[in-house]
Amino acid sequence: MDEPDITAERDDDGNVEYKVHFSGSPDEAEEVCRQVKGWLPHLEGTSTEEQQRFGIDADVAAKAGEETRECTGIDQESGTQTEGLVLYSDDETADVYLRTYEINRR
Repeated sequence: MDEPDITAERDDDGNVEYKVHFSGSPDEAEEVCRQVKGWLPHLEGTSTEEQQRFGIDADVAAKAGEETRECTGIDQESGTQTEGLVLYSDDETADVYLRTYEINRR
């Protein structure tokens, strides 16, 4: 597994959103998403909006095509949501993109 690239940005409300990207084997990528939960096929590839939201390079998305899976989970204790996309560029490599942010509690 490659060293992850981690960034943090504040949204308009001042909440921090963390983005993580790394490449690894398909097994490593799938284990990360299984830990997030909500592991599902993502049947239509990656949209332009998703590419922008997750910080995915258009070339990476094009290479993966429709070979994409997604995961989403909420941590009730911390009040955060994590969303992830796994793009399979070939049989040996998967790119993982994660976003974690605080969810509004009312």
